[in-house]
Formats: sequence, structure tokens, C-alpha cells
Amino acid sequence: MEVVSYFCPHCGAPIEYDAEKSVFHCEFCGNDVPKDEIVKKEGEAVDQEQLSMYHCPSCGAELITDANTAATFCRYCGSPTIVKRNLEGVFQPDLVIPFQISKEKAGEIFKNWCHRGRFTPKGFYSARQIEKITGTYVPFWLFDCDVTTAVSGNAKKVRVWRSGDYEYTNTKNYYVQRRGHFSYDYVPADGSSRMDDALMDALEPYQYQQMVPFELPYLSGFAAEKYDKNAKEVFERADARMTQASEGMLRQSMSGYSAVNINAQEKKYTKVSSNYTLLPVWMLRYRYKDQTYTFAVNGQSGKVAGKPPLSKLKLGLWAAGLMTAFYTIITLGGALLL
Repeated sequence: MEVVSYFCPHCGAPIEYDAEKSVFHCEFCGNDVPKDEIVKKEGEAVDQEQLSMYHCPSCGAELITDANTAATFCRYCGSPTIVKRNLEGVFQPDLVIPFQISKEKAGEIFKNWCHRGRFTPKGFYSARQIEKITGTYVPFWLFDCDVTTAVSGNAKKVRVWRSGDYEYTNTKNYYVQRRGHFSYDYVPADGSSRMDDALMDALEPYQYQQMVPFELPYLSGFAAEKYDKNAKEVFERADARMTQASEGMLRQSMSGYSAVNINAQEKKYTKVSSNYTLLPVWMLRYRYKDQTYTFAVNGQSGKVAGKPPLSKLKLGLWAAGLMTAFYTIITLGGALLL
């Protein structure tokens, strides 16, 4: 297996992609490096069943990754390294959204998200924990589809009025049907079995107009995975989202009824295409009381998703403080009335 790393042409140090400035930057000499001036070095590796072993092009250390790793770091010298084979052929992405949120900014978002440790365990909020935040390019399939959807069902109008001592109800039943043609662009579904689908969905939306054609240097300084679920395997998720959206729009056209019950639906796709795209995500995993918590930040917009662990002790102290404050206010209020 061939691996590749990128280096500064001025001093030879590894370069990384600066998310906030949208440039390739060398931390060692401080230079911003144009993409066409980056120095590329390649190394060699061999496969071992489900693991891949290779030599770091920078320091020569022998490193091991799993079969889905497309970009990583040398654990010895820290050089960003790209596993080129996992990004070639059918695994070569069509598009990428480069990171626009830096690691420092993601850490600050993390602090604010967990209220700076007010209710979380002490270790969850530590500087050492925040340092573990990793920028990862997650493999996604973006679907463009044209679909014709038809729905039918029953609807009713109910009118109630009073006359004298009596209340009257008039109910009219209707058969309703609607048909519409819909076009969808960039409907996302992640292609990694290791990523929680609900967590990835919660990070949306992305600004897809900022996508650029994929090139290897964008991965330098970040982790990345290749997909292990192809477009056909994840289309069911995209289909469910489009179906829900289409039915929702058709339902909105059924106005003026007291109630509508859809009992039949048909759909026909006239165009389906997909683009293999890498989307930027800052990831942090934390183990607390035998449970793993995952925190994620949209690397483009800064939107947060996840569920933090909560410290029962801190919650108890906070609740006790509220009760004390409430009791103090009531007591002072009563004293003032005397």
C-alpha cells in the first residue's frame, strides 16, 4: 500500500490545512504554502488481514491502521499521513468541504456546549480531554433525485353549532388524492458504519455551495475514513427522508379539512445520482461509568451534536442551591410583610 505525506518547501516540516484561513500552513516556519508548491513524499506499506502496516514517510516509524483509515497521524513524529490507496479508484471522493472551524475554536465550542463543566464530570471538561478533539473527514453520499409521488386517503370536515338547548354536528367525508413531482439535491447519508447516523444527521445542514473538487492535500492535518457502505446500501436512508418531505408538502396542499388520513402512497424515481463526498467533523469520545459519550461539531458551521455525561453530584448541589435561594427569598418576603 502506498502512503503519502505533505511537507513545507521552505523548511521541510509537515504542513497542515488551516481551517479558519483556508490555506496550507507550516507551523514550524510560519509560512503559508500554495497548494502547487507543496512537497509530497511517499512511503510503502503491507497489508495484514484487517489491519494495514506502513512506514511513516517522515521518520520511518512502522505504524498500523485499520482498513478504513484514509488519513491519520504518525504516533511518533506527529506528521500527518495519507493512506493513498484508500482514496483511489472507487474510493476516490468526488467532492470535499474543507474544514473552516479550527481545533481551538472547536474546543471553545465544546466548553460552551457543556456549560464550562457546570454539570459534567470533572474529567470531561479538562484541558487534557479537550486536546483529544480530532478533526475527521467523514464519508458521505450526496444524492440528487427526481421523484414523482402520489398519495391518497380519507379526509373529513366537521362543523359544530348550537341552536337553543341543542348542539349539532355535521360531518362530511371525502376521498382525497394528490400528485407531485419533486427534485432533491444533496440529500446526505453517511457511508461509515462506525459513525452514529443520528449524530451525523444532527450536524446538518452543510453549505454545499462551498464544496470543492477533492484533492489529497485537503486531508493533511486531519483524520479521514473511506466509506464501508456504498451508495446502494445507504440509499434507503435518503429515500426515507425524501419520502417524508414529499408527503409533507402534499399534505400541506390538503387544507380546509378537520382531519386527513393518508392510507396509500406511490413513488417513482426518474433520476438518481450520487456523489461521494467528505464532510468535516470534529469528534470527541469520552468514557464515563462504562458508557461512551460522543460529541461532534460541524467543521464548517460549528453546529454541535451529542449528549454529555451528567454528574449527579453537581446536579444535586445545583438543585440544593436553587432550593436554598428559593427558601431565602420566601423567608425574606414573609419577614417584609410582617
